[in-house]
Amino acid sequence: MNIGVYAGSLRPGGGLTALKQVLGGLLEIPQAQVVVFTGAEDVSASLESWFASEPRLTEQRFLPQAGAFRRYLASKRAFRSCDFDWLISVNYHIPTNAKLLVYHLNLLSFVVGARDSIGARIKRWDARRACRRAQCNLFESQYLLERAREATKGSVAHAGLLYLGVHEDFYRAAAEPIVEPGSLLMVSSMQEHKDNATILRMLAILRSERPEVPWRLSIAGGQSVNQWAPLVAQAQQLGVDDALALLGPLAKPDLSDRMARSTCLVTASRIESFCMVALEAMASFCPAVVTDASSMPESVGDAAAVVPAGDEAAFAAEVLSLHDQQNYRAERVLAGRNRADDFRPEAFRAQLRGFLGQ
Repeated sequence: MNIGVYAGSLRPGGGLTALKQVLGGLLEIPQAQVVVFTGAEDVSASLESWFASEPRLTEQRFLPQAGAFRRYLASKRAFRSCDFDWLISVNYHIPTNAKLLVYHLNLLSFVVGARDSIGARIKRWDARRACRRAQCNLFESQYLLERAREATKGSVAHAGLLYLGVHEDFYRAAAEPIVEPGSLLMVSSMQEHKDNATILRMLAILRSERPEVPWRLSIAGGQSVNQWAPLVAQAQQLGVDDALALLGPLAKPDLSDRMARSTCLVTASRIESFCMVALEAMASFCPAVVTDASSMPESVGDAAAVVPAGDEAAFAAEVLSLHDQQNYRAERVLAGRNRADDFRPEAFRAQLRGFLGQ
């Protein structure tokens, strides 16, 4: 079975994480030969060990010196005639004579964001085209699938639901680290829909109502610590900048350890196709507090606290409950771990093979 995987549009982040899980599933198909078309240098570098250790997995660089938009345009012609049984793409339609599987991971492919652009409109057009023409359209959540059906007026061909698995590095054997009092964790980025300002206002409430607690908000994610400068400026205006700890991007084992040491994870995001970071926290014995927006409730089920989006007071109240009531926190930790166990990567790989008829 010959399978092509187009990764020319991906950069490090959620898409690359999904790609690695897809590759893991494909390599469990006996006799499968997989060619990965990479574009950006950092994506190629992150997969280098895979290519070196797995003889059935090969890399083909796809216009590595070109920009992302030029690669995007070139992909519309490059695979019209190929020898693959299946071609797999993330978010985009690719014209091809092979059977096309598109894994949809981006909610903004089907809804208009706060700042619409020509590029965003092209991506939405392309995602809708994939929904109508691909032989298999997989979606990261039921919420995302429903938005796709709305955007295409019901024209989603061969639709399926495929939740990503939580990476093995987050499944700790036990909650060994001692939780640091007042230690909170946010894993986010500077995108507007992340609504990080709500978490800063929450922090201000906590410090005002419970000044004796050494509240500390650790912030992980982004490409570098310097990217958080605008958020630090907001924190200065609220008088909470001295309670921030900027961690930047962390390796998965380090992030899991930080989660296990935190009272809870807080995320105020309003637009998510699936909230994987909440599942990662729960796998690491860290309870999560999320919003009631987009796919967040679907992601956590009844295992995490769900509060109204933009409501800093509701966030603060839930954090105080987790800080003050150890029995309540223990119940949330257990429920979270049970929820995370439903998203182990083995289930993802098995379901992917089923969609490919293997």
